[in-house]
Amino acid sequence: MKTIKNALLSLALASTTLTASAESTVAINQKNLVGTWFCEASVAMEQGKMEYTSTENYLKDGSSTSSGSMKLSFGEMNIPDIEYAISGTGTWRLEAEKLTETITEIDIKNLTNPQFDQFINLKDMIPVNVPETSTITKLTKSTIAIQSGESKEVLECKRS
Repeated sequence: MKTIKNALLSLALASTTLTASAESTVAINQKNLVGTWFCEASVAMEQGKMEYTSTENYLKDGSSTSSGSMKLSFGEMNIPDIEYAISGTGTWRLEAEKLTETITEIDIKNLTNPQFDQFINLKDMIPVNVPETSTITKLTKSTIAIQSGESKEVLECKRS
């Protein structure tokens, strides 16, 4: 679901490509997309690293749910790691390989350092009720690869 995974990857301002499996592809259609997917990424940033995991659930009625966590590490900087719990709901539609998703609700909880939200509040950085389109670059029975918008970022998820 574009909602959280691609929005947060874009915040990292980094490109990463996760390898795809050798499994045979299936048609990119609603029937093959519907279901639950587990996504994870680790993105090196200029001054640290972002690790992200989520469970994305695409429902037949065009709605979606997402829940996961994100950890920001700041490397040599004198800032403690920050971990967030993230959940959200949204809508989705598929036209050929183009997946358009809209976050309708998002909840982000800073689990380790809530006072950091006074300086940077992630919830304020993620657009709600704004459709965003990604490209499904590969779909198999067990794997999906999604390229975020105009970027070269590719996120690979496994069917749960």
